[in-house]
Amino acid sequence: MTFKIRGFTSDVPPSSQIKVSKNYWKLKPIKNEEGNFVFTKEAISTLLPGDELVCEILIESPYQFDNLVIEDGMAAGFELIRNDYVYQLHDDQVYDNSDFPIYINKKIYDQLPVLFVSRIEEGENMIRYYLRVRDVGSFYVRPTQAYLMYFPEVRGYSKEYEFNSGR
Repeated sequence: MTFKIRGFTSDVPPSSQIKVSKNYWKLKPIKNEEGNFVFTKEAISTLLPGDELVCEILIESPYQFDNLVIEDGMAAGFELIRNDYVYQLHDDQVYDNSDFPIYINKKIYDQLPVLFVSRIEEGENMIRYYLRVRDVGSFYVRPTQAYLMYFPEVRGYSKEYEFNSGR
């Protein structure tokens, strides 16, 4: 008796093929020529409650992948800004190397932002989300973990961070 399985190949990608790096930037609002507010990214020197940050996750992939899950540890004293469509960065560098838009579904599970990404293309892909500092103190941020939903052995990790927020 012989069986054939369709839709699967023996070329399963090896683990740790995704390179993940993460940067945080403080946002500063400025008015552009049209009188609209845009935001510039600044290096973080001090943080105060109410400050807004952008988290940029850069994913380098050797192949085009579908259904990527990004679990990013969020510091305890921070909150996710859900309506991030209002944030337009002044010198926005576009990492779009695809004809298809990247669809990202953002969820929070137990203070853990989970981003479900429909597709990443070969090369560099930038995923952003926005945070607001809520509390005063020292906060640890665990490394970002990115993996394929249906092939979790294909994954990558970023480095960890620590933040200090004062008055």
